[in-house]
Amino acid sequence: CGVSSHLTAMLRPAERLEERMVEAMPAWRELLEGRVSRTPAWGDSERSSVQAVGVFPGSFNPLHDGHRRMHALAQERLGGPVEFEISVENVGKLPLDYVDMANRAAQFTDGLLCFT
Repeated sequence: CGVSSHLTAMLRPAERLEERMVEAMPAWRELLEGRVSRTPAWGDSERSSVQAVGVFPGSFNPLHDGHRRMHALAQERLGGPVEFEISVENVGKLPLDYVDMANRAAQFTDGLLCFT
């Protein structure tokens, strides 16, 4: 297309360009390629083998104390672990990319999380 392989960023003096790259787990690639419909956020970890009794869907961008409290109440009412669920594709929004997925997953230090 005649586009140079190196583009110069036209930034103001106070602006900085930030670059971040994430290598996706194979399960994330399978999900975004449509080969599976859901995947545990942490791959084949011990956390993903726990059987959930409920699902708490949301974007969790960011995860906050209200989400944590609703999650705790759901687990109390249902009597077992409740899995957080983040959809990688939502109507009217761009799909999450691997960086977005990694950022969202990093918020969950405990509890179950899956991407769908």
